[in-house]
Amino acid sequence: MATTPGEALDKVDGDTLGAWLETLTRDAAGRPVLSGLTVDGKTVRGAKNATGKAPHLVDAVRHDTGVVAQRQVPAKSNETKAFAPLLGGVELMDTIVTCDAMQTSRANAEYVHARGGFYLFPVKGNQPKLFAALVALPRQTAPIAHRQTSTARGRTESRTLQVLPVPPSVDFPHAIQALADRTDHHGPRRQPGPPQCRSRRHQCTRRPCRPHRSGRIHPTPLVGRGRPPDP
Repeated sequence: MATTPGEALDKVDGDTLGAWLETLTRDAAGRPVLSGLTVDGKTVRGAKNATGKAPHLVDAVRHDTGVVAQRQVPAKSNETKAFAPLLGGVELMDTIVTCDAMQTSRANAEYVHARGGFYLFPVKGNQPKLFAALVALPRQTAPIAHRQTSTARGRTESRTLQVLPVPPSVDFPHAIQALADRTDHHGPRRQPGPPQCRSRRHQCTRRPCRPHRSGRIHPTPLVGRGRPPDP
């Protein structure tokens, strides 16, 4: 290496450099910093397979490097069955795996845990018992971990996030926390009426605004504990 940076690196001890690089992957307490990985599927538009249908692909995307794995979902299968085969060659130790609600299953949670990873799985109404158990958690007494407020067009949107411990009564493998995400809107909302219009013959405007407040609870993500590393 003839460049000045190259000459400098030639003088650096490799073991010392490696030890320093390792510190970048750990926090102040010496614990590994979790990496992020997303599993998501998309239908390829404009393409056709042998049966004349658009192929459906499921990808594993690391937050720091990009796509690390991809599989085509068979016609008589679904994304949930492709989860484990997709991640078979991907390192999951100290990695938190996120996905959409379709992948939220006990089998996928067990798989990520067995590989030493963590999971962040959203829970929606397609799993009514699990969703009801999470909605019933004591949100009123839980502190707000994060709040974000924004104002636009006279309306204020407030979004809060609470972190709740998952009790043993919630039957989902290795779940340790639930994230309660809620959005509230405050401000004027126009009543139904004709759109504003102007002409030579008549003039009409919308009905006056009235105070409005609404709230919406988002799907509750579950956080799962990873398997401790082997001694």
